[in-house]
Amino acid sequence: MSGNDLLQFWEDDESTRVIAMYTESFGNPRRFARIARRVSQTRPIVAVRPGAGPFDDALYQQAGVIRVDTVAELLDTARVLASQPLALGPRVAVVSNSAGPARLLHAGLESVGLHGVGPNETAGTWHQLGWSAEPREFADAVAAVRSGGTCDAVVVIHAPPVAPTDDAFARELAILIPNHPTVPLIAVLLGRPDGTIDAGSMIPNFAFPDDVARVLARCIRYARWRTAVAVEAGGDEAHDPRVDDRRAARAGNVIAGALARRPLGTLLPHVPMIDMLDAYDIPCAATRPVVSVEAAVNAAEELGYPVALKANVRPRWGRGADAGVALGLADADAVRAAWLAMDAVVGGLREATVQELVPSGIECRIHATVHPVLGPAVSIGLGGVFADAINDSIIRLVPISVNEAIAMLGESRAGRVVDGLGDGAIAATGHVIAAVAAAIDRHPELAEIDLNPLIVAAEGCWVVDAEVRVRPVLTPDGPLRRLT
Repeated sequence: MSGNDLLQFWEDDESTRVIAMYTESFGNPRRFARIARRVSQTRPIVAVRPGAGPFDDALYQQAGVIRVDTVAELLDTARVLASQPLALGPRVAVVSNSAGPARLLHAGLESVGLHGVGPNETAGTWHQLGWSAEPREFADAVAAVRSGGTCDAVVVIHAPPVAPTDDAFARELAILIPNHPTVPLIAVLLGRPDGTIDAGSMIPNFAFPDDVARVLARCIRYARWRTAVAVEAGGDEAHDPRVDDRRAARAGNVIAGALARRPLGTLLPHVPMIDMLDAYDIPCAATRPVVSVEAAVNAAEELGYPVALKANVRPRWGRGADAGVALGLADADAVRAAWLAMDAVVGGLREATVQELVPSGIECRIHATVHPVLGPAVSIGLGGVFADAINDSIIRLVPISVNEAIAMLGESRAGRVVDGLGDGAIAATGHVIAAVAAAIDRHPELAEIDLNPLIVAAEGCWVVDAEVRVRPVLTPDGPLRRLT
């Protein structure tokens, strides 16, 4: 029996509300991703995976699995999901008879992107009750905030004024506060252990407010994922961008031609690489490879000034002729001067490219590679010469739809900048992410696609530098585990 087998059993088991898993390895990770994605749309899956890396996180994110770091976090998250409806937004009403614990919870909410909501601006960010408030007062306050429509979840905090919360208080509170069909409730009864507020109650209790915010944040992220998947399933958008068989065959011919010349694998030369990217409708800045200064001038006049000149051998990072990249060359004399400067630095410039200038914008990087176990994956982040140092990347396993690609972009630091350029820039970038995912998924000979930088502007986006690596298809070491 494998985890995949158990997931399929729990999928059809009406008595199962939440699935909690501890996993150290995957027998068939891609099959796990497919099954878990289907199961997660009806039953939450919470998983602990020690030593998880970015590709594992990508798999869990793709499948809607809620990953946690410890068994304690797994149990806390599972018991809230099993007993309460999903919180659909970030507004958390806090009802408390003590300012200190309420402030602790409020700080925790802010740290995970949620926020406390109070009755009004002058009353603060929580609903304050007197230190001696009785269960009826707590119940009335909870009923008021639930009916007001201004919160997505409620947290009740009771700090006993003299001794730890007694059984009678908790029992009465459990009776007076019923479950709500859409607004979850969590209690923090200081002095009582983790569990429920009373035997037989469905209201989860935490001994301290510290962990409540993190649990709520996980539940809300899962709810958003489920909503996004449902919206996408109701639409007519396929995972694969609209690439017909003829254009895919064109890309396949380019790859096959490169491997015929270099059977062990190679980087695609510039012209075939552009042809392959164009087959997937990935926009590239018009570029001409050149081998002499006069050829560079002719190419510049063909493309139209201003242009950029890029040496195929870069002596150092940066921009400028001494770094092998000259931008904004306005005429033939400027092209010649840049060529001579690069020639002096590299000790004889033999190959270069002349490229049209695209509108200025944000430098992003889209990188696709093949994980040895999990298969093809694509990342999006900030680009440029310092992309690796910045290390801003959100990874997802393929296939990736345009909607999923836009969601990826929104989670990255690059997305926060691109968002300011407007919906057109966001949609164009999402299309390129999904197209790269489709290419590396459809052609197993593709080992790597690195678009860096992809210039994103309000008018659209353009690849201005790229590498595409191909290699012969690898034969698996052995059969994948599967039911027979």
